[in-house]
Amino acid sequence: MNFELIDEFKKRFPKYWSVWLAFLSMLSSVLEVVNAFGVVLPAFEATLPPGRFSMLSAVFAVCGIVARAIKQKSLSGGQDVKAG
Repeated sequence: MNFELIDEFKKRFPKYWSVWLAFLSMLSSVLEVVNAFGVVLPAFEATLPPGRFSMLSAVFAVCGIVARAIKQKSLSGGQDVKAG
């Protein structure tokens, strides 16, 4: 396999939807683990059922997969490019 970085990846990478969705998925996974230990989010225990952040993580991950197939014109000056 031949791997190459995306052209101007430092400027484009933060603009990809799939990158932000992956970040949100990771963040909600971390919140679920922290919530399971009751360390930071004890106020949520009464309002959010267990597994809520895991469910959000799965939703963000699926949306990230879909975002990989969507073209984002704004990243290439009007030309279609794959999001991602």
